Amino acid sequence: MFLLGHIGITIGIFFIFGYFRPAIRIRYWYVGIGAILPDIIDKLIGRVLFADSLANGRIIAHTIIFSLILFLIGFYIYRRNKNACILFISGATVFHILEDNMWSEPGIFFWPFHGWKFPHGTAEHNWIDYFVNILQNSFTPVFSLNFISEVVGFIIVIFIAALINRRKK
Repeated sequence: MFLLGHIGITIGIFFIFGYFRPAIRIRYWYVGIGAILPDIIDKLIGRVLFADSLANGRIIAHTIIFSLILFLIGFYIYRRNKNACILFISGATVFHILEDNMWSEPGIFFWPFHGWKFPHGTAEHNWIDYFVNILQNSFTPVFSLNFISEVVGFIIVIFIAALINRRKK
């Protein structure tokens, strides 16, 4: 799953939650940020900054402990200032790692409880080739999970944006 899949599906989940709990005002910008935050952090660290030593785009931010720490920070800020924005980001990061099926990689998912090292990935020629390859795999119209999740995420984003825009009028 890539950008639109994570953002759209996670926003869709929060939208459904908000439908059944209308007293909670969902901040969709923060949900969108949280939906891609693990990839922003881990791809930057593991695929760009430490591409030679790690070559893995799923490291620290794809762990349960990262989401838990983010939740605790968000809970503290919420209790202190009644600002739930970090809680929305935290909840969206949890859905991100669930959408990535991270439980199938327990060395990462339960880090550091399975050891301190992250699995070494396959190094690309350079990080630009890596991102071009991901974009190509996500947006090439074939019957694949990546492409389907991107289309579904795009449809959800457009649908919810139209609903929100309609409510404002």
